[in-house]
Amino acid sequence: LAQNGVHVEVLELSNEGVFDIYKHASPHCIDMKLCHTTLEHWKPTPFFDGIVCTFVHVSKKEQLHLFEKCCEALYPGGILVAELFSESQKSFQSGGPKELEKLYNLNQTLHMLKTLPFSIDKFSQEIIPYGKEEADRKSVV
Repeated sequence: LAQNGVHVEVLELSNEGVFDIYKHASPHCIDMKLCHTTLEHWKPTPFFDGIVCTFVHVSKKEQLHLFEKCCEALYPGGILVAELFSESQKSFQSGGPKELEKLYNLNQTLHMLKTLPFSIDKFSQEIIPYGKEEADRKSVV
């Protein structure tokens, strides 16, 4: 997105994630704002046309808060794209949290989203490739 001129703000909790972001962005002179923070401390300004959430490992009690914060940060008509590890990820060895508490349940997540002012265009649980080996897969909502 940033390479195409879109203003990008990245939230990352882990030091490893921050390092990886800089490692991949720096050689390409990609301009983005990187916030080394947690969801609880994120104060989004200004509003965004779109938010992409990938692999946000928060406890079940914080999952609604994640979506509420995204909703507050979007302009009216904004887009939220999320790819989150589902509960069935526990059966794969390809990463993601192994604690059920930090995985997303398909029906509970859909119910949470329906309580917020989102229009849902697509919502599914899928098993997709993940990693270099053909057998590496992940289960996502």
